[in-house]
Amino acid sequence: MTDAAQVRETATARETDGSTTRLRVGVIGAGIGGLTVAIALHQKGFNVSVYEKAPQLGEIGAGINLTGTSTAILNDLGLLAELERLGVATRGIEFRFWQDGRTIAANSSLFSEAAETTSYSMHRADLHRTLVDALPAGVIHLDANCVAVDEKSDHVLVRFEDGTERQFDVLIGADGLHSTVRDTIHEPIPATYSGTNAIRSLAPMNRLPESMRGPQPIRSWVGNNRFVFTYPVRGGELLNVLTAFPHEGRVGESWVQPTPEDCARTLADEFRGWDPILHQVFEASNISGQWGIYDRTPLPYWSTDRVTLLGDAAHAVVPLFGQGANQAIEDAASLAEFLAGVERGDGDLSHALGEYEKVRLVRTTQAYEVSRANAAIFHCPKVQFDDVRQVAQNTLDKMATSRFTIQRRGSAEPVSAQS
Repeated sequence: MTDAAQVRETATARETDGSTTRLRVGVIGAGIGGLTVAIALHQKGFNVSVYEKAPQLGEIGAGINLTGTSTAILNDLGLLAELERLGVATRGIEFRFWQDGRTIAANSSLFSEAAETTSYSMHRADLHRTLVDALPAGVIHLDANCVAVDEKSDHVLVRFEDGTERQFDVLIGADGLHSTVRDTIHEPIPATYSGTNAIRSLAPMNRLPESMRGPQPIRSWVGNNRFVFTYPVRGGELLNVLTAFPHEGRVGESWVQPTPEDCARTLADEFRGWDPILHQVFEASNISGQWGIYDRTPLPYWSTDRVTLLGDAAHAVVPLFGQGANQAIEDAASLAEFLAGVERGDGDLSHALGEYEKVRLVRTTQAYEVSRANAAIFHCPKVQFDDVRQVAQNTLDKMATSRFTIQRRGSAEPVSAQS
């Protein structure tokens, strides 16, 4: 790149408001966390740019459960109407016996009592599109694969695969499990295969048995070292179906794409002898994909003077229990507040990033531990009715007191470990 071109690139990353120069913020990754922090910063007047390596926007996956805290944060960003339109208010949870579907434990108010905001179930693609639409044109840059980060004393230089460069005052790595930004802060972190695979599917409600249609709680069939999770999304038009089962041998951490026919055979084999209604649900479903579940040890730190991380780049959790996206949204709200404090003169940038990390590290480590504990519980090895029922009731009792199930609002201030 020529010197003149470098000057032009630097100028495009700077915005001046009168005599005050806003922090130039670069976000790597246009997933849920990256977009949420970009919206929060944009609404606070920051000059923010998002860079996504994919050539087009889209969100792989199926359903997501938003906690009351996440709903409150998105409401603060002006997005509640879209959550209400595209989501489904969560109506508690119900555990069912794996063989015949008998209800073994239930709590109809688990996600609403003691909470000030509603929890929603959504299709990930609907949430992603809502976030994209909340940003003005020109903020998101596609086909921009970050390959190197060079932190200087007064700026961060980001290099992309096509040879272009950008300079920022602060860089946020929201680039997921295989984060390039994280690898500039830490040595690559090995992942441990859990021995579990998952298949996600979406079933049109009008193709399901009558008993599986209409308003319903989150349902989980448990026992025999497997589980099935179902809940409605897209305004009740679709049923999200998540299955998890033991698997021998290592499988890729990202989505793998065997044919739908192969996945259908896997479901039929792995859940042979389970509640017959589940097999009707499987047959009505459109399979999204299959992937292996991996575990990562939490990072001891994730910020430097000018670079920080959020979401899976900082604290990946077992991706089965909704904490990944919710913790990324909380990260985004907290980080935006701390950066706004820098603009107000409440300390320097390095201190703000350190405080953000300190606040969020406690809570996200707790989320990691809760997700691991949930994984052990939901993969209940018991097969007899009374044994499975006792495990389910114990699980429900723990969920009823978990700070990650019933969460107070707390989004007006940096989201703390006590939220």
